[in-house]
Amino acid sequence: MWFKRDRVSFDEAFHAGAQMATERAASLGLSDADAERFVNEVRDKALDAHAQVVVAALRKNMPSMLRRKRRQYRRFRRWLRRHWGPALDIFYSIAVSAEEIGRKLVNDDAEGTQGAGDPVFSAIAGLHARACRTSLEVHRLLSGGFSMGALARCRTLHELAVVSTILVDHARIPDYDNLAEKYLRHDSILAYKDLLAYQTVASNNGDDDQFSDEEIASMKEERDRLVGQYGQSYLRDNGWAASLFNDRAPTFSDLEKLAELDHLRVHYKWASHEVHADASGWRLNQIDDGDYTFMSTGYTHDGISGPGTMALSSLLTTTLSLIFCRENIYPLDVLSAQTIAGLVGEAESAFDRGAKSIDKLRKEN
Repeated sequence: MWFKRDRVSFDEAFHAGAQMATERAASLGLSDADAERFVNEVRDKALDAHAQVVVAALRKNMPSMLRRKRRQYRRFRRWLRRHWGPALDIFYSIAVSAEEIGRKLVNDDAEGTQGAGDPVFSAIAGLHARACRTSLEVHRLLSGGFSMGALARCRTLHELAVVSTILVDHARIPDYDNLAEKYLRHDSILAYKDLLAYQTVASNNGDDDQFSDEEIASMKEERDRLVGQYGQSYLRDNGWAASLFNDRAPTFSDLEKLAELDHLRVHYKWASHEVHADASGWRLNQIDDGDYTFMSTGYTHDGISGPGTMALSSLLTTTLSLIFCRENIYPLDVLSAQTIAGLVGEAESAFDRGAKSIDKLRKEN
């Protein structure tokens, strides 16, 4: 091996070794092509050998490194809870309450007390279940100091709130009484698109794990049947809602306006930058710390309030959609709605206090 002097950098040693290999090739009288091949082989062998040394050193040092990083992270989380703990605790209580409300209503539906097999309830219950899970994901990310990651999940929560609102507002109107059924069956349209994308990649890569011709034909037949029943607009991403827009497949912005949640559009766009690799996401990942600006590569105590309140607003909307989508509403249901709405108000105040606490600390320092 070339790399024996500890005080010589890897790059210096590597280039010195490459020079030695070049001189050796010249002394052997090799042609230009053979000399280049010889030098490249020596380089590759040297890199492979040194990579194994580095990997072994990393494995040896890994336990101590992990202990150190875990101690640092535990200290950070204790510090984060001093400022954000009350708000995060209320957040978790709301997520648990929403899940319990949903579980009770789903159990009632399964027992037939609310009309088993109702597609409107089934559609919104599924959306609400996703909202509960996504809210817990947001809570875990916020509790760990990953506010921008939580913001990305808030984007999903907003979409769930928009769709559930449209279904609860329109799916029981006689002119749109098959809206929930359209929403649920639209999975076949999306699944066929996913199948074609997968099949193309698998075919290009020569994978054996491809769908059979019979499977493809069966899914295409179902897609064509649905298009024949609901129209060409049904092929589009939001085609299930086309009947609400004069048989035109709406954009998501159209859905937001119909749900009267378009006032949250700016928050949705903000969250979208954290999902996509655009230049705004690049800029938003910069953190100003006094005289310094740096790119965030890990956890932070900043930006907890925005995703926290955005997530709870969407979870509340989806939960209310589930409660009031049924044909029979009971006093206990109204009480549940009022309770969770009150808790969301408390959480918003707690997040505001957390943000002020951080601002005060920053000014003191």
